[in-house]
Amino acid sequence: MNRPLVSHTQCFTYIWSDILSTKRATRAPKELNDTGKKLWNRVLRDFELADHEELVLLQACRIADNLDRLQLEMTGTSLVIDSSQGSRIHPALVEARQQSLALAKVMASLRIPFGDEDAQPQKRSGVRGASLSSER
Repeated sequence: MNRPLVSHTQCFTYIWSDILSTKRATRAPKELNDTGKKLWNRVLRDFELADHEELVLLQACRIADNLDRLQLEMTGTSLVIDSSQGSRIHPALVEARQQSLALAKVMASLRIPFGDEDAQPQKRSGVRGASLSSER
């Protein structure tokens, strides 16, 4: 069977253009667990995201689910473990710290305001909900 060869770049472009060109329902992806689904639903309930922002939100939801798995891994164990190199912090705790930082960065990249409405607004231009005036 003779089929034309397709490069990885063409295949990647085709797959992502297909994903981005069709408007997806706001239902949480099936791959997400409870925490990821809650985050997905809450953000999309309150904000309208562009397609590329939904991909960023999906990453945030995956990270949130990873944090749950890491917490489960640490449940019932000491935060300090013995190893051949002496006492060390539990590796799941180290990874949870890294995942927490990643989640904060990913969520910040979406520029979604959070907290009390009366609180001080973020000191960043382009925050969601802020309108830009065309007058100068």
